[in-house]
Amino acid sequence: MRFMTSVWRQKGTRRNDSRRVIMKFQNSVNGYEETRSVPWLWALLFGPLYFMAIGRWSSAFFWIIVAVIMGFLLGPLAMPGWIILDLWYAIFAGSIVRRSYLSRGWYEI
Repeated sequence: MRFMTSVWRQKGTRRNDSRRVIMKFQNSVNGYEETRSVPWLWALLFGPLYFMAIGRWSSAFFWIIVAVIMGFLLGPLAMPGWIILDLWYAIFAGSIVRRSYLSRGWYEI
């Protein structure tokens, strides 16, 4: 395990730890850096608006579509489903944000 840790650090990558408080990313083209702090909290508080604000439109639209479909199908009984959907997105918000940046060619620093 110690060998693997040293290999990760030599390559400049980190373990996938979505619970970190601050995530920093650097653009590979121009060196611009962006910082995202506690994405799970912002996703829990603001829901799809947070993902719209950071430019992760597909996650926001999927969230809205699922919530609307649940509302039409279940009516007032959809509230527990919305809470579960909100918690699910909050749990995976760090991974969603990280994957979004890495897929666009940014590096995590």
